[in-house]
Amino acid sequence: MFRLSSTALLAALAVGGVQAPAQAQDLEDLRGSIKVDGSSTVYPITEAVAEEFAEVAPRVRVTVGISGTGGGFKRFTAGETDVGNILRNVERANDAGVRVFVFGVGYDVNTTLLDKLSGGNHGTVTYVKPEEDIEIKVSNFYAKLSRPVLSDISLDFGEARVSDVYPKELPDLFDGSQVVVFGRYEGSGSTTVTMTGTSGDGELSFAYDAKFSGRGGRRAGEIIPRLWASRKIAYLIEQIRLHGNDRELIDEVIELSIAHGIVTPYTSYLILEDDRWDHVPRTVREQASSMAPQAQSVGRAMKSEIGYDAVSLSSKIAEDKDRSVVDEPPGHGVAHVGGKTFYLSDGVWIDSEYDEKSDSVDIEFLGDAYFDLIERYPAVAGYLAMGTQVVFVHEGVSYRIVAD
Repeated sequence: MFRLSSTALLAALAVGGVQAPAQAQDLEDLRGSIKVDGSSTVYPITEAVAEEFAEVAPRVRVTVGISGTGGGFKRFTAGETDVGNILRNVERANDAGVRVFVFGVGYDVNTTLLDKLSGGNHGTVTYVKPEEDIEIKVSNFYAKLSRPVLSDISLDFGEARVSDVYPKELPDLFDGSQVVVFGRYEGSGSTTVTMTGTSGDGELSFAYDAKFSGRGGRRAGEIIPRLWASRKIAYLIEQIRLHGNDRELIDEVIELSIAHGIVTPYTSYLILEDDRWDHVPRTVREQASSMAPQAQSVGRAMKSEIGYDAVSLSSKIAEDKDRSVVDEPPGHGVAHVGGKTFYLSDGVWIDSEYDEKSDSVDIEFLGDAYFDLIERYPAVAGYLAMGTQVVFVHEGVSYRIVAD
């Protein structure tokens, strides 16, 4: 049985031995016990939640203690205070696959513990800042959890060659919610995409005919890759934050940031910390430098488990992992055309794929070779329309458009 520290966590239905949402019986038939303990700060909240829960699940015994922050935490972890050991204990105890949903109230919470605890047990973490209304967040949570639709969801893409899918682990589906999946695929053609999952009535399966186009529409080709990259960057930053610096992951974040023009305080932090500046376009370096104060805050948060910076970073990462809207590039000097990202440097638009060490074909603006290039490769017309000086890569060849 799990115990709950009211300082670090507020009880979710799943943490008291209640089964996963989509497999649960009617609440009136549930049996078992939930123990809540912790500081006096959140005691009124946990008491109110316990009373409300007792009305819908009368056969579950809920007791609320007030032994203080340290006492509540030790009861929750059975006396263990090492985060790694706590997580391993939960993993061993949770052989039934119970979902763990956690609430972090205020800034004095261990975000590393809460993020790993929820993420490792197919749940979610909700942070409630001092200025926010906890009643609204708790009510929204219970409203969502009370209407489960499908759990243990998986997708089969048939003959399509799909990779780098995000989210990596599909969340449970509740009434009124949606799961948006981004990924990469190779080739083109038609296939059947099958979604399977478990409901209260057993396993369900849904098949959909899908067509994978060899080339997306103009807007889709510009927006969808950036949305995919935003989610992947958020996932990678979370891995770095929770598991420590990893050169391979850091390089991948920087490469994605450059390739898709995603320069944020979070990517800026990693760029500014990188000691290999030569491979980063000057425009990116300038934008990262302009965000230095915010990047420094991110740096503190990446190294912190508790406090305002840690809670803010964890909340922002969770938001970006579920992002469905493309942010506009910060400031000027970044453009997205035909699925490519261009950076403006000394009046020249430069393709993010361009390698300064490679040879290029120089073509005079509006010269005969210029129009021959458009006739031969109509897809490059969008790049050429950017101005009189453009450098881009097409089919492995670098072209430089120069003014007369």
